[in-house]
Amino acid sequence: MKFTISFYCKEPIDGINSIMAVQGWIYRNMEKVNPELANWLHNEGIFKNNKVMKPINFSPVYKTQRKNIYGIKVSTLVTKIQHAIVEMLNDPEPLVLKGKNERTISLNVSEVKMKKLRDTKVYFTLSPIIFRDKDGFVKLDFTKEEDIEKARQIIEHNLTWKYECIYDEVCPYRVYYFQPKNMKTAFYTNYKIQSKDIKIPLTGYTGNFTLIADQSLLDMAYYFGIGYMTGSGFGCIESEVK
Repeated sequence: MKFTISFYCKEPIDGINSIMAVQGWIYRNMEKVNPELANWLHNEGIFKNNKVMKPINFSPVYKTQRKNIYGIKVSTLVTKIQHAIVEMLNDPEPLVLKGKNERTISLNVSEVKMKKLRDTKVYFTLSPIIFRDKDGFVKLDFTKEEDIEKARQIIEHNLTWKYECIYDEVCPYRVYYFQPKNMKTAFYTNYKIQSKDIKIPLTGYTGNFTLIADQSLLDMAYYFGIGYMTGSGFGCIESEVK
């Protein structure tokens, strides 16, 4: 299930990096209704093949077409997490952002909708996709066919691993086609690993793309995100349904 959570706010919040604030808001509200689950999701997750999957994905705050209304997406296929999200949204605390000059901006929940993935092949990013393979983080040039194919392989491997984490069985499914459209570099920065003094190049990509895969892997992409650090709000996508 993917939750679309709308917030009312009179103040403009464009240009604020809200991923960490949204993550904190989710865990604080979930902790009020199910502290054991919130602790497991935050500190443990699913460990498989020497990696940890956090079975949740979310977007940063985005502006909607409605005046003074902003939104976020939160999604998962894990039933107990879905139930916790529903319960916490009965009486959620405001989402607090830090604006310019450390000014506090509070967003109050005004509406909640739930949806499932529709039959579509075209998607767009709500947060940057980070590509990583067995050798580390990957920087891609989407004008090159070989880099597009490399992205497809990385996406397939990542979604296959997510499937095996969720269902604890070998994944028989494939990603057949990936074609970026107007995808561009959203950021390029040095990422500090676990607050240590080790920094590595990290690149994120945003834009539209076509993805053709078996339905089970499309579900992984839509509800758990594409790429690396999806449990921290990256790789959140939405479908383009005409």
